Amino acid sequence: MELIGTLVHPENGGGNGYIVEFVADTGDVVSVQLRQTEDRSITRTNAPEVARSLLQDIGTKDVSEGGHRPEETRWSNEDGDLNDALKDTFPASDPVSMASTVTGSGTANGQE
Repeated sequence: MELIGTLVHPENGGGNGYIVEFVADTGDVVSVQLRQTEDRSITRTNAPEVARSLLQDIGTKDVSEGGHRPEETRWSNEDGDLNDALKDTFPASDPVSMASTVTGSGTANGQE
């Protein structure tokens, strides 16, 4: 696998941070979301290096399955609510179907 591209997307003009996407020749993409903090200043220029450093740090840590922080639970619930809301709107994009009804007391088009 070879890295063929690195894309940097600012969030709120970079004020909230950046999303860095590493694109492989296989079509795989790894995205890293970096938040601005008081401890670090992320720019479009240094964002790829900060993301690489974070990925290296993560690669050396043990990951416990099923563990999550309270903030992640909050996001999961919001994602679930959004998915439920989207399901409720289905099939909003389907075309309107034409149907005619006939009652037992008359003929179609109101003629007798």
